[in-house]
Amino acid sequence: LVRLLSLNRVSDHVTDTLTDAELSDEEEEASALFFDLMPYRIIQIKRNILEGADEAGSFVTTIFLNMGLFTVMVGVLLIFLIFVMLAAARRSEMGMARAVGARRIHLVQMFVFEGTTYALVSAAVGVLLGLLVSALMVGILNHIFSAFDDSGAFRLTPQFALRTMVVSYCLGMLITLVTVAVSAYRVSRLNIVTAVRGLPNPPVTTSTGWRAVLMAPLRALVRPFRHLRQAAVSAARLRLLPAIASLTRAVWAVVTLPAAVAATLSQIVMRLFMQGWLAALLGALLAWAGAGAWERAAAFTAGATLVVIGLALMLRVALGRGGMRPELRDRIVFTFAGVVVLAFWLLPPSTVENVVGELEGGFDLLFVSGICMVTAAVWTVMYNADLLLRALTWLTSPIGKLRPVLVTAVAYPMSAKLRTGLTLAMFALVFFTLMFISVLTETFSTQFTDPEVVTGGWHVEGRIGAATPIDDVQAGLTDLGMLPDDLRAVGGYTVASVQARDLGGESGDWDSVGVRGADDGFLDASAYEFALIAEGYGSTTEDVMQALRDDPSLVVLGGNLVLTRPDAQDGFRPEFIESVFYADESMQPFTLELRQRLSEETTTVTVIGVVAREHEDSFTMLASKALLDGLFPFRIPVTRYRFAVADGVDAERIAYSLEGAFLEHGMETTVLADEIELESESARGIFRLFVGFVALGLVVGIAALGVVSTRAVVERRQQIGVLRAIGYRRGMIQLSLLLESSFISLLGIAIGGTLGVILGYQAFVEIRDEEAAGNVRFVMPWLQIAAILVLAYVFSLLATWLPARQAARTYPAEALRYE
Repeated sequence: LVRLLSLNRVSDHVTDTLTDAELSDEEEEASALFFDLMPYRIIQIKRNILEGADEAGSFVTTIFLNMGLFTVMVGVLLIFLIFVMLAAARRSEMGMARAVGARRIHLVQMFVFEGTTYALVSAAVGVLLGLLVSALMVGILNHIFSAFDDSGAFRLTPQFALRTMVVSYCLGMLITLVTVAVSAYRVSRLNIVTAVRGLPNPPVTTSTGWRAVLMAPLRALVRPFRHLRQAAVSAARLRLLPAIASLTRAVWAVVTLPAAVAATLSQIVMRLFMQGWLAALLGALLAWAGAGAWERAAAFTAGATLVVIGLALMLRVALGRGGMRPELRDRIVFTFAGVVVLAFWLLPPSTVENVVGELEGGFDLLFVSGICMVTAAVWTVMYNADLLLRALTWLTSPIGKLRPVLVTAVAYPMSAKLRTGLTLAMFALVFFTLMFISVLTETFSTQFTDPEVVTGGWHVEGRIGAATPIDDVQAGLTDLGMLPDDLRAVGGYTVASVQARDLGGESGDWDSVGVRGADDGFLDASAYEFALIAEGYGSTTEDVMQALRDDPSLVVLGGNLVLTRPDAQDGFRPEFIESVFYADESMQPFTLELRQRLSEETTTVTVIGVVAREHEDSFTMLASKALLDGLFPFRIPVTRYRFAVADGVDAERIAYSLEGAFLEHGMETTVLADEIELESESARGIFRLFVGFVALGLVVGIAALGVVSTRAVVERRQQIGVLRAIGYRRGMIQLSLLLESSFISLLGIAIGGTLGVILGYQAFVEIRDEEAAGNVRFVMPWLQIAAILVLAYVFSLLATWLPARQAARTYPAEALRYE
């Protein structure tokens, strides 16, 4: 794409110059030769470059948008976790504040103001760091692009717009404040007595009645008039200050009226949602819209997931009315929801499409799938933690010294399910995205990694100018002694741009297409695989190539010149071919009309095959060179030669020898394997840049572990003193905290990594079947995965080591006296 963009400037300049000039007949013929002999990639840019850029840009945007959404979600979870832990640390103080007259709204305001202070500073720091990371990524991309453009004509330049920075800052502030407000509302709901005494919150057995909830909007509407009445009474009694205060409260009640009504309505909706039937109804409507009018896979799958959650909540209400213990009820309900949601998302996409029809994917599908799958897995694990603890206890029973340490390390995080679940979800989301991108990167890079397959058995390419043709390349190589000792085959071809239309199609539109006019040597030795061969023209590559040599009116199409299916979303492929599709099981010969662009000379050709897409130049037709000689009013010279080296011969040495042998013709040679490897590595480099960007989310997850570990030391200081008093040594305390961190991080890595690999495999199968790319192999990047896992685990331990070391050095008497 970069090469096309850089050449587009030259093509535009030449086009404008020739269009504006008044040309003689000889000059017009020369300009026709220039355009028709230009490499097809440059001509095709006039029509296809914007579509190709849109496709590539859409893909890159999809990846970055999903990574950004996952990073935001992880950040939101961390902010929520921090404020939940702040509330736990100040629980006694908040209980005292409530006891002396503070209301819940005052606690919420206190936390919101504190969160605002953090957000003002952190958003500014985040914007600055984002600018630095953006500049670094642009520099890395320029380094990758330099492999395609040695001249440096195409370079990305960082553009820092003030408007973008302001929007980013405000978005960061808004996300932080909303998260802080939600978490503050949650932590403000506490029991005053248990908070003051430092006891656990009692189970909630009663809640505000429906009457009080439904009367809240009416009270909010009446409140301004009540304050106005008080202001009028105070004014009548000449009490000016109380009158002004009441009038101020009335104005404030009017201003906050929409927020009060919205809060009440949200409370009503949440209550109905938690009963299950509203969630199931909303999910059914969303799934129906996604499968019907919208035809969006993300909407349908999210709706189906919501239906499952609604059914689980309805089951929870039913079991609660039956008198079941809350612990057992929640385990049954959330395990059911988690297992069913995971089973639904692990179904092959083809199974779902067989039921509801074909749905359109998009950037939202990856985000929805990640959130749903990770949430379901975390639910299932957290509500069956005691079973996991029993299994670990049984496994460590032979090791007497390790058993108490391991049991303590696992029991504490499982006693705080919300805190542990949030940390687990953060790690799982990050590793879900990392594994998904890593698997897809490595898998789809296998499509063009075999040079023998991509080039059709050729090893070296030599290019010459049209003004210095070679009369007989075979004779020249024989005189030099290179045939047949060093080279086993030689062939040549020329790429010309023509216009074509499908005579059997309905539209009959002309479209630009490149034609590779090949000589007999190229047709004889090319080992191209065919996706389709027309009936009556044999069944092998040799049969098709023999037909092309015998009849110049026959052509074969590159695999990317035809759409995959009639309803496929192949925006970057031309649509003028309507008689055959790549996924067809068979094909009949059909005719195309070709037109030379300036002279408008036309000829009719018969299409007898479709070359597999894994081969090079799959956006061109392949035909005998005699076809181009008959279509153009002048003889077209061969400008590209292909050489297949003999077994055991160094291709690079042959390339240098060929440049020296045909120096007078200006031949420039390329070892095709090296060029393919360069382009493949460049593509991998871009994807690795994506992986590195996602890996920044690990910083958030590791920071969460550090916060949790630090809070655990403070929160459990007395417990640590008791453990030291009954015989736990320093090393056992430190090992217990490190194992606690390891348990959370390794479990999150296992959940996210496993789900990411599974979804990556499903995406591989779906894209392979949709694109009919049977040569793509599913590959696991074991080395990259191992490096990510090891680094994440090591840094997780480092984030926990300091708090664990501090806890281990605490004296028992000092810890027991801690208040």
